[in-house]
Amino acid sequence: MPDPSYSVYHSCIQKIGAKVEFFSCDIKGQPDLSSITAAQLSKAQLMVLCSPNNPTTDSIEESVLDEILAFAEQHKLTIILDRAYAEIQFTNTPFAKNLPGSLLSRPKALERVIELHSLSKSCSIAGWRVGFIVGAESIINKLKSIRFNTNFGLFLPIQAVVTDMLDSLEEIAQQNSIIYEQRINYFINQLSEAGWNIAKPKGTFFIWTPVPKTIKSMSDRTFVKELLNETGVLISPGSGFGSAGSNYVRIALVQNEEKLKEAASRIKRWLNRIAV
Repeated sequence: MPDPSYSVYHSCIQKIGAKVEFFSCDIKGQPDLSSITAAQLSKAQLMVLCSPNNPTTDSIEESVLDEILAFAEQHKLTIILDRAYAEIQFTNTPFAKNLPGSLLSRPKALERVIELHSLSKSCSIAGWRVGFIVGAESIINKLKSIRFNTNFGLFLPIQAVVTDMLDSLEEIAQQNSIIYEQRINYFINQLSEAGWNIAKPKGTFFIWTPVPKTIKSMSDRTFVKELLNETGVLISPGSGFGSAGSNYVRIALVQNEEKLKEAASRIKRWLNRIAV
């Protein structure tokens, strides 16, 4: 899997006794398949990807998706593509019913691709635990057998509400995208006043950014710890997502506007106070 990537992937794979191997991404956040070694491929069976990526927010480009599928076919790999954040996008164009970024739109992809989708992010219902998987029937049947032995079903009223949500998914996701973009714009503008210059993501509700340049000789973990102790604001250290995340932090803008404004204000005051 790419470095950095969502840490829960790491722990899930390790829990079943498998080994996690990481490969690099280029400066644009695209998977660098040339960095994958023969030793890594010798026992590899699965490639796990997330697009847009958690934590970096980068989406895999269409041409790179073509390369990934060809690579998987060459080395007989199954691909898990997590698309949980696909609907949260910041564009000036109408919401597209056929979102870019799916591997399953390609010939023969169904033979070796599993896509994960979630309504938690697009519809802001994270606690409801609603999502779906798309893949070959043989793969889905195996997953169903696991599911039926661990959970007997979703609360029926939730299923009823989600059915209506699916009928209006484009509208709901577009409204939520506007809200998240406004939050990100506000946060970036506020922190820039304290010398923390942050590049705007193209989607998701995350900000992925290096530790401020105004902070010298402070690792991402130290920065996060000091920020929490001094302001009460909790963000995630980038190194928790892989070694390539060192000296980065991830900020999730999932609280309401009042709390986010207060968080931005506290961070800004603290940065101005300790800047060297």
